[in-house]
Amino acid sequence: MEGFTGGQQSIVHLVSTVQEATLRFVFTDGHGIIEWTEFHDDLAQLEEVDWPLMEEHYWFDTHDYPDRKRRRQAEFLVHGRFPIGLIRGIGVIDQQKKAKTERLLASFRLAIPVATKPGWYY
Repeated sequence: MEGFTGGQQSIVHLVSTVQEATLRFVFTDGHGIIEWTEFHDDLAQLEEVDWPLMEEHYWFDTHDYPDRKRRRQAEFLVHGRFPIGLIRGIGVIDQQKKAKTERLLASFRLAIPVATKPGWYY
């Protein structure tokens, strides 16, 4: 994001289910700023996301697969707001961020599970 200098340590991942949310959303098959990225608002089109690529450790572009980097940056965006009650979990980069996130949640009396997920970061 332009102007963001917080690094990966500042990012938390909110986990929920699309089916429960019933909110307006859009998802992409790659980075949203790229001209040829496709935008979808129908869950039947989720197969357009390159799910196997999301599990790979390395995802830089190669001669055989020149579009990996863009596709790995697919997004799922919810319009307007996302009610905190729909969050089923939070993924963070390390134990330090986990402890900080748990303290913040406790200060608001929220019992949302927090897990370290370093594989979710690059």
